[in-house]
Amino acid sequence: ASTHAHATGDITNFAAVLSTKATESHTHDASHITGGTIATARLGSGGADGTTFLRGDSTWAAPAGSSNQITFAWKTTDTVSSSNTVLSDADGLGFAIEANKKYWARWMLFILTAATTTGVALAVNGPASPATLYAWFDGHNASANFALSRGARTAYENPNVFGGMGATTGIPHIVECVVSNGSNAGTLIPRFRSEVSGSAVTVKGGSVGQLIEIV
Repeated sequence: ASTHAHATGDITNFAAVLSTKATESHTHDASHITGGTIATARLGSGGADGTTFLRGDSTWAAPAGSSNQITFAWKTTDTVSSSNTVLSDADGLGFAIEANKKYWARWMLFILTAATTTGVALAVNGPASPATLYAWFDGHNASANFALSRGARTAYENPNVFGGMGATTGIPHIVECVVSNGSNAGTLIPRFRSEVSGSAVTVKGGSVGQLIEIV
């Protein structure tokens, strides 16, 4: 007939050869895997993506702790202003901020003046129409015998003035602000001007800043 059957014993060595083959479901030692990529679902439970890691209990999970994003800025060159009316950016210390997000920024500015009787005015500038803004300023001046002097503001471009600094070397000043940004993206940056017209004030290279996005 065109079709017929044979017992496995009728086929030489057939049963012996089959006994060496793996069953449909079987295991391999990990050392046998020498190529290809193992699917993340085979490594652990849970969802694997760019925000998770594989824990020791074979579970994909988000890292513990805060997800706040921190950005740093380092000023590489000096910026000079001799105007006592126009604020200038402290170039190199600006941070890009997005609309409808909350931020905390802090800068340490090293200020040099052309004369011991010249002070500095400091301010913060950013995107128009923030929901809220709180800025404060710490610094030194001659009248306080280099003691700490403070000021606070709730609007951009509203400078805090530190009187004659009593020194022409780089004096540290701290500028901080917390902003709940409105619908406008833009740059958050410290600004400065001289207290005395025609007397130069310099924000030195080596001044630094940091921005924390509060999420």
